[in-house]
Amino acid sequence: MDACATLPIGAIAPAPPLSWCDSLPPANTTATIGANSWLDDFAGAPHSALPKDYLVFEAIRYASKTYGPSAIVRSQHFVHNGHWMVDLESVGSPPGEYEGDLRDLATGTNFGGAAMRPRNAFSPSDGRLVVEADVSAAMAAYNNMAWPEIVITTAPAPTGRESDAIHALGVFGGAWAFGCRLEPSRSAACELRDPAGHTLAAAQSLPELVAWRKCALDAPDATCRDRFRLELVAQGGSLSVNGAPLRFDGPLAAVPTAFLAQPLYDRVVPPVALGTCRRQSVAL
Repeated sequence: MDACATLPIGAIAPAPPLSWCDSLPPANTTATIGANSWLDDFAGAPHSALPKDYLVFEAIRYASKTYGPSAIVRSQHFVHNGHWMVDLESVGSPPGEYEGDLRDLATGTNFGGAAMRPRNAFSPSDGRLVVEADVSAAMAAYNNMAWPEIVITTAPAPTGRESDAIHALGVFGGAWAFGCRLEPSRSAACELRDPAGHTLAAAQSLPELVAWRKCALDAPDATCRDRFRLELVAQGGSLSVNGAPLRFDGPLAAVPTAFLAQPLYDRVVPPVALGTCRRQSVAL
């Protein structure tokens, strides 16, 4: 099958082909960049490459193979109609035994994925760090097997030391990392890990079925592109969707001073996923 002639999962015709099938024109900067802030709504951005203001980490686990061959073997970030997206290609996990649903959690050992971040590092302002992202995190087309993550870490790039084989949080071993998975069930799982990869705190939210929207199979991703706001402070934190605070089974982790005192890098991580070819839509 010619992947370039196939509509990616999560896309609706007449969507452009997979981003690596054609050359992408260079992009202009759309971000408003302050000394300790970054705002980018990608206003007016056409179909193009991702601006050079961002660092991208394509098919992260495919390169490292820390846990064996990765399910995701190729990815590419790009800009399209006022938001950024990523295409991912998978061979299944393991090859030839891909089921396309939650059964793959039993056999998958290394899901893989991709990540991007602003080039700048950030520090808390008045003891508070805020990350916002508009993302279509609950799309029926993904069949519960893809999820984006928001990760804040002291590592400027994946370290080559992994603390687990599934989550984006796991590729920053040796550094402090806090991350929230935005799950297809419309709930979030947040976790703090120390440089040794140990989980110091974890919390799971109840499903938010009102404020957090879900895209039907035939719905464009813009109809479920929700705004997530993560706030971290030394005493804990909060995560909301479209202004509605998520209710967790315990408080979000109190972030140690040793974490907040270092330069911090925030990432919006597109789906860690199984499948053939998928497309995810995000805007910072």
